[in-house]
Amino acid sequence: MNLENNKRILLIMPYGSVGGMERLALSFYNFYIKKGFYVKALKFITLENDIINFNKDELYLSDKDFSSMSKKDRLLFYFKAPRAIKRIVKEHNITHSIAFGDMANLFSSLSFSKEYKIGSIHALKSVEFKHNTLFHRLTKLGYKTSYKNLDKLVCISKAIKDDLKTNCGYKFSNIEIIYNPHDIAGISKLSNEPIIDEKEIQIFSKNTILF
Repeated sequence: MNLENNKRILLIMPYGSVGGMERLALSFYNFYIKKGFYVKALKFITLENDIINFNKDELYLSDKDFSSMSKKDRLLFYFKAPRAIKRIVKEHNITHSIAFGDMANLFSSLSFSKEYKIGSIHALKSVEFKHNTLFHRLTKLGYKTSYKNLDKLVCISKAIKDDLKTNCGYKFSNIEIIYNPHDIAGISKLSNEPIIDEKEIQIFSKNTILF
């Protein structure tokens, strides 16, 4: 995404764990910081054992995990989250927000904030929706209602886009396919670091496939 220097970006994600979405958010953060943009990263839940962190640019809504919340508290969190996003967007004069995954997408689409909103889908939703949870029901409803408030919904593959429209009832035309970016220079730099761990030395003493 090519943004001008006066853009102020908010990255929105559920957690700071080591999943693909969180790593992608960190890659975006590092890229935009290097470009000199104003960037904040919002986690809905922050935990002491988070692997993905944004230091002084990190914001969060709760330090209590969903699994520790009662059903009532979780519903209250769902209700308050969109308003919290709107408040943060206003406080930091955010011009663009990028949401990672359904929870961030849904709450962003319901915030009624005025920035340019980008959502993202990272998996085959029809497979996930086989688990008929409350949040999945809310997400499917959003596909037919509030997701129209997103300026763009990015799918990371054609298969994910097709699944969303064919199997999940997605009805809006704001979808775009953009494959995940990779920091090739960063990967090349890491590939030249020496291996000093004994277990890793044993692993790489023979032909090894990395993925």
